[in-house]
Amino acid sequence: MFGEAYQFSYRKFTLGDKNHGQLCIKEHLYTFRGKKDSQYMVIVEEYDFDFYAIKFHLKKDRNNKKKYEELTGYNDATRVIRTCVDIMIDLY
Repeated sequence: MFGEAYQFSYRKFTLGDKNHGQLCIKEHLYTFRGKKDSQYMVIVEEYDFDFYAIKFHLKKDRNNKKKYEELTGYNDATRVIRTCVDIMIDLY
């Protein structure tokens, strides 16, 4: 239905700091390569009560304030989303 996911790698996790107003307990970082050798970064934020938020963007846009709004034009959404789903399953 969605096609095959890309191979991904778990890079690291960082602990959040509730004392400074951050609600996030942990952030997990994954990476993978997509179409045209584009590199993606996937950040999974872990919160209390087993709540998770997943974000992804191209690595080249990591310093861009609008990195989550950029369109790649690669027409590869189903494989990228499938990879994000597989990352969530891996984390589970």
